[in-house]
Amino acid sequence: MGEAQFYLQNLPQGEAFSKQGITEDKWIEYHYCNHLVIAYSLYDTALILTNSTFRLGLKEKDCNDSTVKMNDWVRATPVKEALDGLSNATGLHRQDRNLYVHRGEIPIIEEIDDLKFVGLASRFGALSHKLRIETTLREAYVEAVGEIGVDMRSKLDAATATIERLFDALLPVYGQQAKFLSATGKSKG
Repeated sequence: MGEAQFYLQNLPQGEAFSKQGITEDKWIEYHYCNHLVIAYSLYDTALILTNSTFRLGLKEKDCNDSTVKMNDWVRATPVKEALDGLSNATGLHRQDRNLYVHRGEIPIIEEIDDLKFVGLASRFGALSHKLRIETTLREAYVEAVGEIGVDMRSKLDAATATIERLFDALLPVYGQQAKFLSATGKSKG
């Protein structure tokens, strides 16, 4: 998530990008969408980690809320609360992520929505005003990615805090499982 934020906030420069048709709005959308995919994947990974820690025996593809979080062994522990917190922290943009991943629909990013139109107009506009429009447009994109970056950082911080709570909740379970496996000799290869 941090890398997606870094790339998004460092807009492409140079002729190589423009030759490939990589405009500021495409750059921002691409990295923002990666941020969404990664953020939501944190929850999926947490369910798999919980399955493994509790030794529930589920296949990774079968790890979901009903099979992991609502499992009798998990439901009565602080791990469920931690998973709920992570679900809330990462699920804010679940619909946008799903539309992007499953349908290829780019979410609307309000901070750049109007700029996309201006950018398109400037690429096909009169040459006499082109440089001035492009400079102003570039400055507007820099300001917009600053705002988006603050939002992304906030989401990253929230996800990090909830993941830390999950690890704290999983640690005693992991310790119990490790102790059990060690005592039964099942941890040896």
